Amino acid sequence: MAYATPFFIFVIFILFTSVGQMSKSKNKPAVILTFDDNWVNQYWFALPILEKNNFNATFFVYCLGMNQGPGLMTSNQLRDLYARGFDIESHSMTHADLTKLNAKKLDYETAQSKTCLEDMVPGANITIYAPPFAQGDDNSTVLAKIRDSGFEFARTGYSKSAHLRCAADWYVTENQSAGCQLYEPGTQKLKLRNLYNLPATDVNSFGRESNQDPVKTQALFEKLVNDGLTYDDAGNLVELSILTYHDLVPTASETKGTGLLQQSFKDQMQYLKDNDFRVLSMRDLQYHPENATFTMPTAGPGP
Repeated sequence: MAYATPFFIFVIFILFTSVGQMSKSKNKPAVILTFDDNWVNQYWFALPILEKNNFNATFFVYCLGMNQGPGLMTSNQLRDLYARGFDIESHSMTHADLTKLNAKKLDYETAQSKTCLEDMVPGANITIYAPPFAQGDDNSTVLAKIRDSGFEFARTGYSKSAHLRCAADWYVTENQSAGCQLYEPGTQKLKLRNLYNLPATDVNSFGRESNQDPVKTQALFEKLVNDGLTYDDAGNLVELSILTYHDLVPTASETKGTGLLQQSFKDQMQYLKDNDFRVLSMRDLQYHPENATFTMPTAGPGP
């Protein structure tokens, strides 16, 4: 019996630790994957990788940028993405900076883009918006117009992560109320973080920052997706990175300062797969107006 007691205590410790770890891991690590600007290499290169890994993603397209040349997607390719189960959402009509437009043009770039894409992709319900250049995150006129145009929430601004309760960023003031409402309750004061201001990270910028060095680019990516994760005490994921990709090119000579090497994208997706990340679309977010918060889906990823 003298030897059984320490063993029994050891077993209880292991079980207790395992239960605690399971509680903290209620949600697996996750990222939201988005693509901007209609680049055709997203269709020819990224799509097979996404499908191979059963990853979901949102393609933010600007409607009048379709069918505009060999470097951009066609409307048939866009419809094929939708048919394969991927999320199609609006990136405006012409890729204009919304903060520089009058009321008429602002309405055209928001409300008309929803109609244009729904006509182009039969069956699609366009409910999420991403302003070009991520501009407008602090502009009440722009955000109110996005809301009034029928969009449920928006990806706007830049940050390493998006908090699903619209908190935790260092620049959120201490007296800001909880939740993701557009305005502070009872006022017309724009909240610093709200459901029309879910910030993303431009992953292409890592290529520029590292001078297209694949090893350095990968290190920046891995740090981002891990540092961006935050869980609450119940193990629910409340903060994660929204990744945004643009042009994906085969050689460094073709990056022209903005593209990301295709090998870097492939390495990044392999890292997410190897480390059991759920890779989701913007539509996978679930908004709850009763308490103005977002939650993650309980099911696994996949288009």
